Amino acid sequence: MVSLLILVVAGTLQGADELTHALQQTSSQHPKAERLAALNRLKAIGKQDAARVRAALEPLLEDDDAEIRADAVVALGMTTAGQACPLPVIKALTDKDKNVRQQAGNVLNFYETFPPQAGALLIKASTSKDARVRSSAVWPMGYLARSAELEAALRARFSDDDPLVANNATVAYRQLIGDLGPYVENALRLTMPVSQADQQSLTPEELNELESHAITGAIGLRE
Repeated sequence: MVSLLILVVAGTLQGADELTHALQQTSSQHPKAERLAALNRLKAIGKQDAARVRAALEPLLEDDDAEIRADAVVALGMTTAGQACPLPVIKALTDKDKNVRQQAGNVLNFYETFPPQAGALLIKASTSKDARVRSSAVWPMGYLARSAELEAALRARFSDDDPLVANNATVAYRQLIGDLGPYVENALRLTMPVSQADQQSLTPEELNELESHAITGAIGLRE
């Protein structure tokens, strides 16, 4: 029993030492290759001390090197997954580097809780020229407290040129205020197998059946 306890303690200390070493290696005083290797290691072990790792990683999302920022946002996401989303992750959606923006968008999927300050940042990101950023930005709005600003930002994306952005906006709007209407309209637009002109030649019964199938199929795919 004593030997087992010693092994457990030794393993815990070794893990703590590994975490401390990885955090030290992320410093800008170290070569880039070492920093990237440390960030990659933190993706796996960061949850051992999430608070300490988060404090060390958040400043790296403003590092001068885009590769460091991209790996840092992923490591931060994997460390804090299931917690409230850190604001630097949301800010990274508007990073000047495309890969950083994409990684931040991927990481947002780890969260369902967002701080109140997230609203303004997401609204700004939802107007990006990058469709992937817009798509990533509108989705979390459904988890925030309802406000006129969020409603307006989501409605503005209903007619987005990118189908995924429009879809995510209507889904988020449905979650935010409980209105299924825009979601159904978008689902019909994307799934109706005949054109608007062709629909005019259908009988009311045929059109109702067609809409029923389209709604069922679209909602079934999302839920």
